[in-house]
Amino acid sequence: MELILNHLKQHTIISSEYVQKLQQSLKEEYPYFTTLQRAQLFAQALHQILDDALMPFDDNLKKHLKYTLLKKHLHKDVFSINAFDIFDAYTHLEESDTKNIISLAKWINHYQTRSLSLDDVNALTTSFKEQTESQILSAPSISKDFIDVHSDVLNYSHHFFPNKNTCLRLVFLLFMTLGFTSLYTMAHIQESRKASISQLSNVTIHLPISLEIGTSANYMRHALQYQDFDKKALQAWLEQRNSLLATEPYFSTIIETAKDFNISPLLLFSITGQEQNFVPKNHQYAAEIANNPFNLFGSWESYNTSIKEAARIVSRTLINLGKDCPEDEDQIKWINKSYAADPNWHIGVTYFFNELQAVTALSPTSLN
Repeated sequence: MELILNHLKQHTIISSEYVQKLQQSLKEEYPYFTTLQRAQLFAQALHQILDDALMPFDDNLKKHLKYTLLKKHLHKDVFSINAFDIFDAYTHLEESDTKNIISLAKWINHYQTRSLSLDDVNALTTSFKEQTESQILSAPSISKDFIDVHSDVLNYSHHFFPNKNTCLRLVFLLFMTLGFTSLYTMAHIQESRKASISQLSNVTIHLPISLEIGTSANYMRHALQYQDFDKKALQAWLEQRNSLLATEPYFSTIIETAKDFNISPLLLFSITGQEQNFVPKNHQYAAEIANNPFNLFGSWESYNTSIKEAARIVSRTLINLGKDCPEDEDQIKWINKSYAADPNWHIGVTYFFNELQAVTALSPTSLN
């Protein structure tokens, strides 16, 4: 058992160094954003990393695991999460059915050189639970910090929402949507650890941008919102440019994500053209660049993630930046002011966007 658990401990999911680097990159890349706006992007990025790390589990189980991880790690001096922490969080679930065990087996075998059977995983989980329970029984008391943090949050919630069910939903929402936001805020507060943690009970509740904006309306002009287009023509155009983004999973992921956010996929592809020349396949680092072809948080080198995460973040960012654009202002040019240091960035993006609109325009014979 120890060998397997040690393997899990060696696989870092979110490191303290990464957290610090992401915070600094956000500050440099978005100097005009408020602390809350940068904190929201920070929170979304880390939540997506956890979602990717929890891929085999269903959405409901993911939520419970993320809640457990936040509850345990948010109040520590150094925030970091590894694969062992996820396994530990799983063993603290009150119930575990066969479906969950199968998901756990798939997940844990990702980190093992020798695949474990369902019986092996069951035995590992049972043994670890027994060992953990025996340690708890021998422990003198529950951490006072833990009690202080959660009682503060609960008291705060009861004050504004006396209904029990509403209060419980609020507490869950607070941890899931503001947990990482508070972590970001804490990094800028030079106070004691306990004082920093108390920020959880004082933060004004704002839902992430992705929850505030539906597919029927956002802050983008009509031309920049999602509209049907000739996907085959777009893919053929990208292939002519030897673009890695014409292949999967990049091509479909960018389009599907843009549709989810009601933003034009052509705009996202145009940004990749301006930032990375549509990621030529013969580029030495094409596979790495394709993970972040929008150069989020500085560049693909400083922030290398997945195309799904990058497309989601850039969609949220564009919508957020386009919010206050005056009616008589070109919106891409307006977004340029905060998105890119190059004042002529919008010229290249607009050029590609117009060309892609012409190439992908639907006709009666077009196949979508």
